Amino acid sequence: MSRGIGELPCKLGSASEPVSYVIWGDSHAGAMLSAFDNALSESGESAVAFAKSACPPLPGLWRVDLGKRHNCDGHNADVLRLIDREYPSATVVLVARWALATQSARAAGEAGEAAVLARSGQRPHANESNAILVSESLTRLASHLRSRGHQVVILTSIPEQGTNFPKLIARSELLGQSGEHFIQRRTSRETYDQRNSKITPIFRNVSARYGVQVLSVRDQMCADVCMTELGGKLLYRDDDHLSAFGAHWLVERIMPVMHQRQR
Repeated sequence: MSRGIGELPCKLGSASEPVSYVIWGDSHAGAMLSAFDNALSESGESAVAFAKSACPPLPGLWRVDLGKRHNCDGHNADVLRLIDREYPSATVVLVARWALATQSARAAGEAGEAAVLARSGQRPHANESNAILVSESLTRLASHLRSRGHQVVILTSIPEQGTNFPKLIARSELLGQSGEHFIQRRTSRETYDQRNSKITPIFRNVSARYGVQVLSVRDQMCADVCMTELGGKLLYRDDDHLSAFGAHWLVERIMPVMHQRQR
């Protein structure tokens, strides 16, 4: 989902309760909104969500590869102003495809252009990598939110599989083939760590400096290899977004940790 400038945020959970959380992120956040809605409804809490495709919650940066009309920097500036004005006591939950944002290059086996970031109103500079820009933006954001009393939670990267498992399994079943060989294509924990090698120290820094809570998806989904299914149900809807089942499974595991931080 994508919420544009001037649009109302997506409301989640118990509508009669004051807003406890702001969910802010890209399409990976969007894929999890139904799961957050259910979890918050069950706990009697409320949230608002701002999700824009291909737009990580990194104020002051724009996606050069998508062009100015994508307006990621304008969207994020609006969201931050709304948080300051309307939700001064809410916990801010940041969800994004952090590995792509910092690495720029896409995951092995994935089609598509590299994600190129630059400062608002500027073109990319040769001496400023995505990782440098992400570090600067996320550090400023953490400082800004914490100075205003917000608790801040970052959900780390969903493992990128590089393979659209639902599509490949459906094709193999149509052809009467076994889908077992697709299991060998699953991302390993080692590959996950390499792919997230630039964002992990950034998370450590904002956690140590500002008390940001970093919730590890890796610890939930990756042993030697990262899970793609559970009990015969797929955790993914494509190569990097969680399915409805996968999102509900993950949110059920992270919400108790978030509640502990709220107390």
